[in-house]
Amino acid sequence: MKILYLAKHNSGGNDDEGAITYSLEKLGHTVIRIFERNAMEATLQTADFMLSHHGSFKKGILDRIRMPKVFWCFDLIEYADPLLRYRNRARVSWMNRMVETYDLGFCTDGDWVAKDRSGKLVSLKQGADPRLAGFGQKNEKHIDILFTGIRRGGTGRQTFIDEMKETYGSGFVHAEKIYGRCLSDLIATSKIVVAPDHPTTDKYWSNRVYMALGYGAFMLHPYCADLTQDYVGGREIIYYANRSKLHDQIDYYLKRDSDRQVVQEAALDKTKRKHTYFYRCGKLIDIVKERLF
Repeated sequence: MKILYLAKHNSGGNDDEGAITYSLEKLGHTVIRIFERNAMEATLQTADFMLSHHGSFKKGILDRIRMPKVFWCFDLIEYADPLLRYRNRARVSWMNRMVETYDLGFCTDGDWVAKDRSGKLVSLKQGADPRLAGFGQKNEKHIDILFTGIRRGGTGRQTFIDEMKETYGSGFVHAEKIYGRCLSDLIATSKIVVAPDHPTTDKYWSNRVYMALGYGAFMLHPYCADLTQDYVGGREIIYYANRSKLHDQIDYYLKRDSDRQVVQEAALDKTKRKHTYFYRCGKLIDIVKERLF
């Protein structure tokens, strides 16, 4: 297929757009990349469909793009946290406009898809970058516990980070806005990678799961019912029920190097086989063909 991909290409940092372009081309499709800031150029192109993410384009421009329009939203749309209420409102408004304007939408927020009444939304998670999946370059484990997400994620995220710092002191490292090979090497020097208990639900979790496990992490993650369909607890990932259980599991696994290695190798193998953008893009294309052609 020929795909017009309107996105923030070459924006640095977490290069989802690059991983998606690579995956689509590896699957045999032709990708026309257009930067969001140059959206008018899309009106001059022909393709089987247009793919975009979070851009807010003028309706006049979208009306002139004569092809099926598909979006893939990575954001959590709503979450019950007082610090996120204004963000929730903005994202709900944006999503409602997208559903009205586009022909098909993919969302990582499974709770929002479950509430959808338009029939246009499909749950589709992100994935690990297939260009980078594998163990990092360093092997000495000098970091006990690592968290790689941003602090700005609501009250629950902030209290999680503060509690981890208070409990483990210098044994806990919080690293923000680190991507690619730098992130891979950082994970490779860490015994345990933790995911916070907020914001998560049974149907939503951060793409850090796939990124970290794709770099060979040993991960402790809050229990999410749907995530158990991707990774088996105790074999490929360790789920925790609450923060007290998390601390118990940290204390247990910090002393068991061989147990951690078995789990992280199984998770890496599963991620490379089933949870990279290569496989997500294959599923996206199959659904686009089924729904729009």
